[in-house]
Amino acid sequence: MSMKKFTTLALAGLVASSVFGQQPVKTKAVATQEQISATAHNVKNQMILHDVENLSIVRANVLPTAPTVSPNGKIAAVSPVSLGSASNAFTILRQEQNQVFADENLDAVGFIHRNNASVYGGSSGNVRYDLSIDGGTTFTNDIGTLNPTLSLPARYPNAAIYNPTNNTNPLAAWLVTYTPTLGTPTWDGHFNGVSLLTQGTITPAPTEHYDFQGDSTLLPGGLVEGVSGEFWAADFLYDGADITGEITMFKGVAGSSDMTWAHAGSLFPNHNTNFDGTVYAVGPNVSFSPDGSVGWVAWLGDLVGGRDSAYQPVFSKTTDNGATWSTPVEMQLNSVAWVADSLQSLWVDSLGAPASDGRAACAFDFDLTVDGNGNPHFAVVVCTGQDYSVQSGIAKFMADVYSPDGGATWDIAYISPVLTFRTQTFGATASTVSMDNNTQIARSQDGQYIFFGWADSDTALVTGNMNGIGFGESANSAPNLRVAGLNTATWEQTYPQLVTDGDLIWEGRALLPTMAPTAISAGNGCFKLPIVIAEMPGAEPIDPTNFYYFGNDATVCAQNFCSPNSMSLAWDAFAFAGATPPCAVGVKNNVESNVVLGNAYPNPTANNAVITFELPAVNTVTIDLVNAFGQQVAVLANGEFAAGAHKVVVNTEKLASGVYFYSLRTNDQVLSKRLVVAK
Repeated sequence: MSMKKFTTLALAGLVASSVFGQQPVKTKAVATQEQISATAHNVKNQMILHDVENLSIVRANVLPTAPTVSPNGKIAAVSPVSLGSASNAFTILRQEQNQVFADENLDAVGFIHRNNASVYGGSSGNVRYDLSIDGGTTFTNDIGTLNPTLSLPARYPNAAIYNPTNNTNPLAAWLVTYTPTLGTPTWDGHFNGVSLLTQGTITPAPTEHYDFQGDSTLLPGGLVEGVSGEFWAADFLYDGADITGEITMFKGVAGSSDMTWAHAGSLFPNHNTNFDGTVYAVGPNVSFSPDGSVGWVAWLGDLVGGRDSAYQPVFSKTTDNGATWSTPVEMQLNSVAWVADSLQSLWVDSLGAPASDGRAACAFDFDLTVDGNGNPHFAVVVCTGQDYSVQSGIAKFMADVYSPDGGATWDIAYISPVLTFRTQTFGATASTVSMDNNTQIARSQDGQYIFFGWADSDTALVTGNMNGIGFGESANSAPNLRVAGLNTATWEQTYPQLVTDGDLIWEGRALLPTMAPTAISAGNGCFKLPIVIAEMPGAEPIDPTNFYYFGNDATVCAQNFCSPNSMSLAWDAFAFAGATPPCAVGVKNNVESNVVLGNAYPNPTANNAVITFELPAVNTVTIDLVNAFGQQVAVLANGEFAAGAHKVVVNTEKLASGVYFYSLRTNDQVLSKRLVVAK
């Protein structure tokens, strides 16, 4: 598709009159063409409504009462566990809220959500939770409520587990709750409380506090434990019409039977407001290292001196338990050469001209964790964009923006191609919300492994548009769940695993996936990723919404981690449910076949590189070179070769800096390795 056909999107108006709850900062208007503006993502435009529940997401079919045989041969590939329900989906829309919680030592996992008033009475502003104490195998649902007096209605709840020292009984651990509340006329303060985890009546009654009323609070994100017994959340200040740009840190300290929350300092980022005089920012989120010694707060923003009018990751760090935080730093995506060059040079229109101007930007959702070395990992979709917009039809990929050395330097790990970006507009009124890729990140308890979860649709694959992934239909209108892993000790990673694809019921219906900050070890080097997905029987997010736990299906195992040098990121390398590709796609045992593909030298290269291969007998050989998005950029060899050693030369003169994969194909096998061009 020619870039000349890309047009600026008209944003849906935010109009509604229902009385269920105000939309969050993360709710965005939906557009219908390739370039999607984030104007409605600005809090000034987001928060003008009070007591509004907007519509859209994906129009979901009602679940069948029993599985049946599908005409297309689909079968039940996943077996999610039924959780509780809420009066509507407006409890699960923010990627910065930590709504799923898990503790490996207690074998406990849970999910906090708003009340289903049509089932239990009360208000949709009451809060309940679902709990498993057998690692997610079985759950007790709709426990609560946690705020029975309901001084102010709760909206987007956060929860975490506090496990006192030496405790091994999950029912002696605390549930910590931290939630924004609605006042008059808008967001006002936070509800917080604690209670003992239970599978029955909450005894003693939960504590219930309403703090920071009148303090210009908005939507706290990233409820997480620092050092033992200290919990943190971060929030933008809000003046009733716009965020002020100031970030306030909140700290809760556990006592003998309750938790006390207080202001714990503020950040004053030097926001760039050149675009239209207002602050553009998404988040914030906060996370600490496993031992609580190092913390990071991060958001999507635009600081003075950085990339103008584009969302970039912004970070601030503490090494003294939150007493002080460093000056915020914007990580400019274009500083990583292969990112800019790939976006600009590897994607062309029908005339061969660049389809992208190479200006890297972030999509509108992200998540944050901190590994065992105290280094941040910021999961986000990297794309092309300007003026706080995303060109959704251009190349996109799931990225881990990280620092290997505590913030001295920054880099990006390529996790997966991303096909689509945002849902089509659905709903019965003019008021709409949307679902992007719902990017989530978690870590193992010790912080060695990092895990990613997101939703993506296969529209380009379905249409056969293999050489132009992202061109054509680019809306995330049939989302499936994706997961992947990264080992920070070896920098090995997994192929993206397709979890819900091929399932009779759940294919294309992975709505609003949200994941706990920590994974659960399942033994044998495998990890369960505690992920919850929404299901809307009434086909509208304004209607009662059910939730399902996918942590028993979304698993990542140590044996599936591969060296990036041996991986191919072509679409046929994706790991479908129940099947994981080997590290080198289609490779047979080299000892048996005696076909050898050598490492490129030099690698990385700024000029030419030499690739060697050996054949045990005469054979027909093709060697292709593809870019990081699976597009063929060169054929290095194609013909019949005699037995013995051979070499080919890769001429990189016309290649942009970036990650490439070269694959040797014979009649019955494929060997693949990685080449990095760094000019």
